[in-house]
Amino acid sequence: MTDTTTVTAGRGAPAQSTKGLDTLDLLEAEAIHIIREVAAEFERPVLLFSGGKDSICLLRLAEKAFKRRIAGNDFAGSLPFPLLHVDTTWKFKAMYEMRERMARESGMELIVHQNPEAKEKGIKQGDKVKVKLLGFDDRGKTRLSMKAVDQETGEDLEAKQKSDAPAPREAAGE
Repeated sequence: MTDTTTVTAGRGAPAQSTKGLDTLDLLEAEAIHIIREVAAEFERPVLLFSGGKDSICLLRLAEKAFKRRIAGNDFAGSLPFPLLHVDTTWKFKAMYEMRERMARESGMELIVHQNPEAKEKGIKQGDKVKVKLLGFDDRGKTRLSMKAVDQETGEDLEAKQKSDAPAPREAAGE
């Protein structure tokens, strides 16, 4: 274990002494500090939760931030926000079971949102769809849109809207 006395990281050092904490403890303390800040600052925060490894880690950090430890790794109390899963409907059945079990065991409200348009159109994982390339984000991740393309013809709907718009009229001169 590294003996540390000061920390300069991220959005500010945790509000506790860092003496005697190793690097992982410091990162955990900072994450808990950030979770508490966000919960205090926003009117209706949620914890995005799919039941995967990253979500489970965030849930555990939130429990450490707001619940009281009763024994070992068990906590009592509640979190000041619900869990939110943006469901693509394309996950494995075991992921949904894990999501439900984790929410139930932690006593959390679980809000599930599915894309109503994709559900209405019956779009499923593996289906071929037409997309428009919107560009790349700052991490190089590709940004695509199905909404900007007519799924039957492949026509760019945004370009069509612009071409269908009436031409600007010039004001009559005096």
